[in-house]
Amino acid sequence: MGGLTVSPAGMGEGDSVSSSQAAGGNSIGGGQAAGPLLEVSGVVKSFRSGGEFAGRGAATVRALNGVSLRVFAGEVFCVVGESGCGKSTLAQVVAGLCRPDAGEVRFGGERIDHLSEKRRRPFRRAIQMVFQNPDASLNPRMTVEQTLTEVARFHFPALRAGAKARERAAEVLALTGLSADALGRFPHQFSGGQRQRLSIARALIARPQFVIADEPVAALDVSVQAQILNLLGDLRREQGLAFLFISHDLSVVREFGGRVAVMYLGRVCEEASCAELFAAPRHPYTRALLAAAPAVGKALPPLRSPGEPPSPTDLPGGCYFHPRCRYAEERCRGVVPGLFPPPTPPIGDGGGEEGSSGMGGTISSMGSGRTVACHAVAEGRI
Repeated sequence: MGGLTVSPAGMGEGDSVSSSQAAGGNSIGGGQAAGPLLEVSGVVKSFRSGGEFAGRGAATVRALNGVSLRVFAGEVFCVVGESGCGKSTLAQVVAGLCRPDAGEVRFGGERIDHLSEKRRRPFRRAIQMVFQNPDASLNPRMTVEQTLTEVARFHFPALRAGAKARERAAEVLALTGLSADALGRFPHQFSGGQRQRLSIARALIARPQFVIADEPVAALDVSVQAQILNLLGDLRREQGLAFLFISHDLSVVREFGGRVAVMYLGRVCEEASCAELFAAPRHPYTRALLAAAPAVGKALPPLRSPGEPPSPTDLPGGCYFHPRCRYAEERCRGVVPGLFPPPTPPIGDGGGEEGSSGMGGTISSMGSGRTVACHAVAEGRI
């Protein structure tokens, strides 16, 4: 698979949401040159274990614990981490599928996390999502035409009459490498890779500016993964799309990513460009995560961070990683580290770029924007 060049790109004609749809003001992302397209600030989200019918003794699961990040127009921003670190919950909060308990989500400079369903409708068009499992996200009783035209008619009243919605569906299928013959077929009549292409087509038919891809290739074999990643890369360049790309597969992130945020138990512990992160990881968890990735012809090294992650219902104080970290000291056990630009590392340990970030604040876009949340890194101990 060839590498994907990440650079800002403008939106295609007609891709922005009109001011009338946005209930006044500029079009969504109209000020994107001056700021991020998506900005997540201090987002917190908790769930009660056992669901809605849990009793008083049910534990609280802290899925997100003050997550902040920025994604710019035309950019691929990846989020990686172990299962249970909060990646998919972050995707659902950004997509509006669940509301945060605290913090803000802004799109095109407008706050959207608190909007009613009616006021959020233009943002639902601008922000689309591709789910991990197309078998679960595609309605098995609807043909491809019904699936695609339903979205088109909902967002574009002009397409509700005549055959215009069908024509638009055929155009979108062509963008994803499928022919118009697919319109009359059902999801079960396609291969796994083709079904994921249908999921991508369903997102594209709304003409979004921002696509959330939550583990979009995790259920596919390697050859099909390459096809889908190349398709997403082509769409980013041709359509000017920005991506929030979520994955636990480091090889996929290395291939597709522009910037990467590493999450651990609901917090961002490191953020950097893809090249920086893989060449010289700074946070102890990032180092352990990369070291644990298997490679052909290379023996697995000893575990750098033994033990299991703490329970999300009983999180430790200070840095959540300190029970597994060999660099942990008393400060790590009592003080939550903020995201900050790392100092120059020791010789032979790689380097970080300069940037800026406040304690618990939003990751800066200055320079490479590299930030690390670790007392040991801040103090020059690693």
